[in-house]
Amino acid sequence: MNTGPDLEPHSMPSSSNNKKVARALLLPQRRLGHILVMAAVFAAAFAARLYKIDQPPLDRQPTRQYRSLLIARGYYFRTLDAAPEWEKHVAARNLSRLALHEPPITEYLVSLTYRVVHGEHFWVSRSFCSLFWVIGGVFCYLIARKIASPDAALLCTVFYLFLPYGIKASRTFQPDPLMIMVMLASLYAIVCYAIQPSLRALLVAAIVSALAIVVKPPMSFFPIFGAFIAFGTLRRNILKTVLSRRFILFAFIALLPCILYGVYGMFVADFLRRPAENSIFPQLLLQSRYWRGWSYTLSFTVGYRALCGALLGLILCRNAFARALLIGLWVGYVVFGLVFTCGIRTHAYYHLILIPIIGLSLTPLADVVLGALRQSPRLWLPRIATWVVLLVTVWRPLRADFEARAEADFDETIRLREEVGEVVGHSAETIIFDRHFGSILKYHGKVSGDWWPSPSDLRRWALQGRPVKSDEDRLDEMIEKQSPEFFIIVAASYGKTRKKLSEMLAKRYRTLTDTDDYIIFDLKKPVGPSEE
Repeated sequence: MNTGPDLEPHSMPSSSNNKKVARALLLPQRRLGHILVMAAVFAAAFAARLYKIDQPPLDRQPTRQYRSLLIARGYYFRTLDAAPEWEKHVAARNLSRLALHEPPITEYLVSLTYRVVHGEHFWVSRSFCSLFWVIGGVFCYLIARKIASPDAALLCTVFYLFLPYGIKASRTFQPDPLMIMVMLASLYAIVCYAIQPSLRALLVAAIVSALAIVVKPPMSFFPIFGAFIAFGTLRRNILKTVLSRRFILFAFIALLPCILYGVYGMFVADFLRRPAENSIFPQLLLQSRYWRGWSYTLSFTVGYRALCGALLGLILCRNAFARALLIGLWVGYVVFGLVFTCGIRTHAYYHLILIPIIGLSLTPLADVVLGALRQSPRLWLPRIATWVVLLVTVWRPLRADFEARAEADFDETIRLREEVGEVVGHSAETIIFDRHFGSILKYHGKVSGDWWPSPSDLRRWALQGRPVKSDEDRLDEMIEKQSPEFFIIVAASYGKTRKKLSEMLAKRYRTLTDTDDYIIFDLKKPVGPSEE
């Protein structure tokens, strides 16, 4: 069985040639010094994520973070004998109401750690996700070393580890940091297979890719297969590549766990069909707001300057092996955005896969610039200047991020939800109209319930062609199915919709509590005819 792309000599990576460079600009020539500098970079990257690590996850993507916290709590309370029964019941109800869009690997690890540290702590989830991202940087560096000089690989890794949005996103309790880590590990395995093809290397690449894809299938699938196919096209066209035995074997192993999980989620447990419906809207491709949204979230995540530098690096890349890898990754990212049209224009974390792609794409440009600086007769001068520029570039946004963390105050948000939970007696059967699908209220208020759709939810359902019901019909349907005890409206929710909803409920049910911050209706006590 021919298991490799049989790369010609001119297509091989240029890392062997880079070793001939006599004078390194940023990294020491000796192996020990090289290792110490890189260890310091990774240690600094992890340390940068530790400041205010026990903050509530209200700083970024609270919907997803609190969803993961509720899942972890559900697993934790299953084996917590000392917890009150009502608290176990609420945790179990919240867990049962959450669709597992992807295997809850990080959530389960966090729940196990809760048992070790004897309680729920925000620093547990943040530490795991930060560590995953930093470990991913190791594989990012190893990949860069295969296609560029050590100095360029260092700059690629620094970009990946210290990009401001990357630091913020890697501190969030989501599956994405784990997905990025395993995706980079799979890409490194694919690169190693392409350099020295063998059946064993192919199997390793396929197995690691399977792990990456199953962690969060939509995002990691496209760059992984883009890279693998691109390496195959170094010797044959795309059609022959995807029909080859090695690609079929790779695809079968890499996709099998994801397919099994998808079949179970869509046809057995029925928790994956709706997430897919909420992400893919082909009609958006013809609308300008889709392209504007993609451009905005792209600029927010990586910035136009980094994007332009990466595209310039792609143009300057002369090594066929490196160019194949970069083109495969970029094509994978673009196709991902064209398929998942909703998230790519509205959610910045949909662009996380682009951070290592841009970092790797910057390496050809870095090699050109650093190569010119190495020609200086006094190497110490450009060396010091480059390190100073690098440190200043990293420190300025990092300091701003530290200041934002220090100034963040979420006490009132949490206090309000805790108060609401006490007012309704930590009910496990409620209807919640609050931002972020009520997840913050469910966690801090220790209540459970079904969320009332927001205006944006209704607009999304209209795009899907789903019938939009009146408020009265929707309420009657939810009461019939779930028998809720309370309807909770938090004042921070959408103004006009909140007012209309409150007026409708006031005509049908008694008010339990009405404050400036929230209104609670007792669904067990309808308004009598004389009170209407």
